[in-house]
Amino acid sequence: MKDRDETKDKAKDEEARIEDSGETSDEDKVEASEDERTLDDDSELEDDEEAEDDEENLEGEAEKVIAPRLRIRASMKPSFLWIANEGYLAIGVVSALALVSYLIFGCGYFVTFFLFLLGFVLWFFRDPERGIPLGSELITSPADGKIIKVEKVREEVFLKSEALKISVFMNVFDMHVNRAPADLTVLQTKYFPGKFINASFDKASEDNERHAFLMKSKEGSEFVLVQIAGLIARRIVTYVQKDAELLKGERFGMIKFGSRVDIYLPVDVEPLVSIGDRVFAGSSVLAKW
Repeated sequence: MKDRDETKDKAKDEEARIEDSGETSDEDKVEASEDERTLDDDSELEDDEEAEDDEENLEGEAEKVIAPRLRIRASMKPSFLWIANEGYLAIGVVSALALVSYLIFGCGYFVTFFLFLLGFVLWFFRDPERGIPLGSELITSPADGKIIKVEKVREEVFLKSEALKISVFMNVFDMHVNRAPADLTVLQTKYFPGKFINASFDKASEDNERHAFLMKSKEGSEFVLVQIAGLIARRIVTYVQKDAELLKGERFGMIKFGSRVDIYLPVDVEPLVSIGDRVFAGSSVLAKW
């Protein structure tokens, strides 16, 4: 901008000098006039471009304020076609049975049954992307399901102290992929073999097969997360081990066919859910640090 103004002033001075010295010709006047017009046009063009840039910056800042505070995070184990990787074997087997039934019996009860079963398997192993709430102070649900416990208890596996326990029960129709509730580091893991009683019962937290994780949030708070097998579920799948680092909303495992996830948070955490609430892994906020 400064260089342009200096060039314009020099052109005007040169024109005045020529006029004073009496050396001005028609060609010089026309040339000087064209130079001045060119500089004026360039000035207006640059001013318009700067104004447009300023307007775009203001609109961008407005969008940052107005836009929903959600984002999609990468998954720990990316799913293909929104189906969990663990589901492809079951989908293949059921599809093959449906095809064989059709070739042998034609369209009939067997084919109908296997097609219904295929639909159920596809639904059970669904794994859609989720919008992850921004804000490091927000703790999101590690699982889809219904809140069945919000209470203060003593956590005996890792913390050895009082904690706020929030339990999420997943029935067979819920999405069973588990997601990290915060940006965290896995400090320790511990597997417990056990029974397979109904995961909604209180004693499931102590008697059932389960996998416990001691985790540390980005803010330095330690908490415990436990995957618990249920009445139908007979396999806990875990993608991470000790020292793994996860972002909030990343997949870290799943529990097959009905189960439960318990999370034990510091007692000073503010719970934002109540018993009976429906929550969704990665997108529903459970509590606030």
